[in-house]
Amino acid sequence: MLKQIDQGVKEKLYEYIVAYVDQRITTAQDALTAARDAANDDTKSSAGDKYETTREMMQQEIERSQGLLKDAEEMRTIVDHLNSHARAGNVCLGSLVLTDHGHFYLSISAGTIILDEINFYVISSKSPLGKLFLYKSIGDDVLFNGKRYQILGIL
Repeated sequence: MLKQIDQGVKEKLYEYIVAYVDQRITTAQDALTAARDAANDDTKSSAGDKYETTREMMQQEIERSQGLLKDAEEMRTIVDHLNSHARAGNVCLGSLVLTDHGHFYLSISAGTIILDEINFYVISSKSPLGKLFLYKSIGDDVLFNGKRYQILGIL
């Protein structure tokens, strides 16, 4: 299975997470715009308590959307720096780590991606498993949740 995985797969994974982050930013911006529009459209024609409750709910929605947008923009910053950090030898941000128990792309947390019928786990370098992989080399072992992962390759 290792022979099927090459730099082209890593490029596809990168393209996927760029699209993933762009979609998260767009969704958060749209939600923020909708919440602000709803708050601006609300008039004081209804009873005072009802108005205040609605206004508070809109403010909470604005704050939630702002948090989602901030998170997505932080992801974008990480993604923008992936290519410049990836290097051969040791696992680092941007590495595709090939193990005997799966393949892990250290970037952002974006779940599982299936390419050419192979599962790739897109994990953050700040995740528990991602932290264990950092700075390891081919042949090193990582123990996580009672399972040993041997690093077979790094792209």
